[in-house]
This record gives sequence, C-alpha cells and structure tokens, in this order.
Amino acid sequence: MFVACSGGADSLFLLLATHGWLAAEGQQSRLRVLHFNHRLRGDESEGDESFVREIAEKLEIDISVSRWERENETSPVSEDQAREARMAFFAECISSTSEKGIILTGHHCDDIPESMLMRLSRGSGLQGLSSPRSISKGFSGILFARPLLNWRKREIIDQLRGLGAVWREDETNFENHFYRNRLRNKVIAEWEAASDRPIHKGVALSRELLEEDFLALEETFNDAWRRVCLENGRLSLAGLQEEPRAVQRRALQKLCIQFSDVSSLGADIMRKALDVVELGNDLAISISKRYSLVLDRCENSVSILDLFREGRVWGSFNLPFFSRGWLPVGGRITARICSLESEVRQSILIGEIPHTHEVYLRLPGARALNYVKIRHWESGDSYRPYGKTSAKKLGELFIENKIPKENRYDLPLFLAQNDDILWVPGLPPNSEFIINEGTIKALQLTYQEAASRVIA
Repeated sequence: MFVACSGGADSLFLLLATHGWLAAEGQQSRLRVLHFNHRLRGDESEGDESFVREIAEKLEIDISVSRWERENETSPVSEDQAREARMAFFAECISSTSEKGIILTGHHCDDIPESMLMRLSRGSGLQGLSSPRSISKGFSGILFARPLLNWRKREIIDQLRGLGAVWREDETNFENHFYRNRLRNKVIAEWEAASDRPIHKGVALSRELLEEDFLALEETFNDAWRRVCLENGRLSLAGLQEEPRAVQRRALQKLCIQFSDVSSLGADIMRKALDVVELGNDLAISISKRYSLVLDRCENSVSILDLFREGRVWGSFNLPFFSRGWLPVGGRITARICSLESEVRQSILIGEIPHTHEVYLRLPGARALNYVKIRHWESGDSYRPYGKTSAKKLGELFIENKIPKENRYDLPLFLAQNDDILWVPGLPPNSEFIINEGTIKALQLTYQEAASRVIA
C-alpha cells in the first residue's frame, strides 16, 4: 500500500492515520511512502523532502523519493506538467512491486468545489465532474483511493493539532499563480459568502450523485459496446445509431483510445462525428497525422484507419466526400462536391488552375457516388489523361511530367468506385471527367504534400 505524502497537513494526516490502522493489525510493513520533489520552491522544496524522509524514518516504513529534473528549469511550469511528472513517478513505483498497488492521496472535501469549477470551465462530462472520486483508475491504470473526501480541511488541522503534530506549509498555496489557487483564494470564498448555506456539503453531495450516474452509465455503455463492436476493431454504424448519444460518445472515444495514438478526441471532432453518426453519412476525419476516424455507410462501419505502413507501399482506403485524410508519407488529401461559379468554371476551362495540387472533375451519376478510392501506384496502371488521344501508362506519364522516381510511390491515385483513375497529383486528370461549359457541380480533389516534398 502506498501513501503519497507532500509533507502538508492533508497528506501527513493520511499517512499517520493509515500507519496507525495498519500497525494495529501488525501490517505496517506493507506501507510505503511516495514523495515527489517538484523542485519549484528552492530550499522550501528541499525542506519538504527532508521532512517526509524524517517522518518515514520515525515510523520505520519504506519511502521512495524522486526529484523532477527539467531541461529548462527557468521556464514556466503548468499544473498539468507538474501532475504528469508526478504521475510518471507513481507509475514507476507501482511497476517496481509485484503486488497490486493502490495509492492513497490526501484529497479532502474542500478540494471538491475547486475541482468541479475547474472541470466545468473545461467542458468536462460526468467522469470529470464526479472527480475526485473515492476510488478511481488514473495514469497507466494506477488505482487511487481518497479516504478523506468526507473530511473538511479544518477538521484535519484540528486532529493534527490534537496530536501535537507539525507539518509543512506550502506558501505558494496562498499565491494566485495557479488556476486552482485563484479559485480557492478568491472564487470559493466569494461563493461561500454569496450562498444561503454552506457550499461544501451541497457540492460534495452533487459530486456523489454525479458519480452514481457515471457508474450507472458505464454499465450501460459496457453492455452497448458488446452489441456494437464488430471484428477487427470496427463498430456497427447501424448499431451505434440505435444507442443514446452519450453511449455513442463513449464508443467513439474508446475506439480511438484502443486503435490510435490519441488519448482523447477534441470537442469539435467529437461533435462532428456524433452529428454524422446521427445522420448516417460518410465521414473520414483526421485525428492525428497517422490515424483517421472513418464512418463508412456502404460498409456499415465505424473504424480507425491507420495510414502508416512499413516501406513505401502503403495499401489503399476509401475517402468519403466532404472529408480529408492523411497519407502515410505525410500528405493531406480532400474530396468534396462543390457548385461551380461561372468565373471558377472559366478559370478551369482555360487552364488557369494547375493540376499539381487541385482538380475539378465532372462525374456522370455523381449523386450515386459518395467516396473516392485512394491507393499508391501499381505496375500496369494506365488511363487517358487530358490532352492525349489514348491511354498511357503511369510510368510514362511520370517521365513526361518529370515526376522524380523517389516521389512516385508517395503520390496518391484518386480512383472512381469502378477503379477508373480520376487523377494523380502532378499529372493531367482523366479526360473522360473533364468539366465543360454545362458543368454546374464538380468533384473537387486536393492534395497537399509533406513540407519536405514538392511536385515538379
């Protein structure tokens, strides 16, 4: 069992109470103190470390200490950076033991209003608003327990004074540099003064009720996940549409966490994806340079597309209209149906818009189409480019248009659903789909190569 101890009143009281409880059962040897020295307050930080070491020695329990080593120790530090460094230390301590570890922290009732206001301002849902919870799973799967959530700060101080104990005071808690401190020192006090009743008890009750709702929704989601999850990490689009929006949100989040390199979808991406799920449309939206979230109506699936492949040959995928995707080599592509204004149409017809990075195409029966296919160059590929009277192999066209050999496998081929080549960046588009004076709507395809690459 681990106790995170900074040397302050809250964590010291927790350490003494836990030690007393275990000692009564002769189990005090199970206890281990964790102290992370952020090294942000000079001698004061060193004093905190010495104090916790002394307490551990007097209690005859093991202690693990780590010191934050930053590359630039003069640069400003955010609360999130400090927390990430501390969590990494906790994870290292947990991994070093063969037992299933749980870390006890000194969060108390006074922390709840601060945490709730912070998370409200960041747009948190049930999970965030019900924090800090009595038991939760955090960074790297670490279990945290917070046995003091029903205790007020003044009650903890009274107990320590009754024991004749001393503790460390962090003077920066009274400054307003950090967001939490500003809430504690300014907002909470004003809120308390403006309220017609003590706020902490009511906010703590709200947190408890939110936690109950969160846990109930998690059970509902777990059942729904089993219903909508298909093989190979795909979700049933039709099945997802039958679920409440809160379940859809969790499903998309879990899919991305399990099968991509993102830990959380941004609010804008999540909102767009949920809207598309509701409408049953197609969507391919980049969630990182490597992964895209793809909703495919034809396949009735929601999946994560990994665009990276070992080597230069990177496979194929569908790019739905009104979407964008990333290529394995870093380029970005888009496909959309657009209305052609007369001036734009004339510019296209007289060749003012080069075909290196953008084309406008006419597609017979375009209303029945909803995506283009994307793949790399393969031996034998050919089509009849604009300006030619017959089909030509891509290899010959690359030479004619001076496309370097080292770039040819990196270029995307845009194909119709019947596998006809529509366009290859740097080459003229397929003559069959060239727009004319009567074209009102067109398929716009764009390609933006990686910054280190330029098409000749």
